[in-house]
Amino acid sequence: MMISPEKLRNIPQLADDQFIMRPVRLSDAEDMFEYGSDEVVVQYLPWGPYRSLEEVESGIEEFFLKRPEKGLPPAYAIVWKENGKMIGTCDFHSVDQENNTGGIGFVLNRGYWNKGIMTRASKLLIEMGRNHLGFRGVTLDHRPENDTAARIAEKLGFSMKGQRDHRYMAGQESRKMVHWELVFTEN
Repeated sequence: MMISPEKLRNIPQLADDQFIMRPVRLSDAEDMFEYGSDEVVVQYLPWGPYRSLEEVESGIEEFFLKRPEKGLPPAYAIVWKENGKMIGTCDFHSVDQENNTGGIGFVLNRGYWNKGIMTRASKLLIEMGRNHLGFRGVTLDHRPENDTAARIAEKLGFSMKGQRDHRYMAGQESRKMVHWELVFTEN
């Protein structure tokens, strides 16, 4: 099932009591540079660390703002209500049209770790994928040494399906990744 461009352009804003989730904007570049240049934050990710603000701006323009025209939902920026700071992203970085599933990814500023934020943000994203985009399930892949991603997957009810080779972008080397699936049951 192909997701309509209209649905992709008009994703709902999401929120809980401490943060809102809205599409990434170019104005998020400074906050994204703060966590994206932190080698500890990006150690398990297929990108980074960022070396300049210009690199972040280019990345936002190329990888975030063009998503709907590539058949992908916009990435959500996680914005902390207390200070208006963009503290991370949570998104469907891939869509499998054949199986009607979305692949979830996330990153969070280290200053906000261990507060349950990413588990809550991921839960909101998964609910949006199911209810707004009509997904039948969600997948999550992470490097084997990323214990935090594994704990989040477990908390959200994902089932580990094993390891597989995965290439994040064309031209990158394939990496071993732990593969998880969350299949929605009919209501």
